[in-house]
Amino acid sequence: MNVVLIVLDTTPGKSLDLLNPQSTPLLSRRASEAVVFTKAYAAAPWTRPAIASILTGYHPKVHGVREFTSWYNRGIVTLGQMLRLHGYETAGFVRSEEH
Repeated sequence: MNVVLIVLDTTPGKSLDLLNPQSTPLLSRRASEAVVFTKAYAAAPWTRPAIASILTGYHPKVHGVREFTSWYNRGIVTLGQMLRLHGYETAGFVRSEEH
């Protein structure tokens, strides 16, 4: 089984309709063969700790990523590490634009 996690930061949910091919053709094609979550709640109001929560399953108070300079607390295992332990090949891609 393949696992693909796509996270879009600062993209209002109303601007994407994964079930409507006219909205996002490529993502809609992938979504038709996948599990699509239609509601989500962030563990934090900004990107760094919110993504850390997605990747660990923990609240920022537990995983420790709460500031620009902080990193995961000792012993916290990420989704990528867990998948790798179970034989998956993992990779991450980040694109950041400066405004």
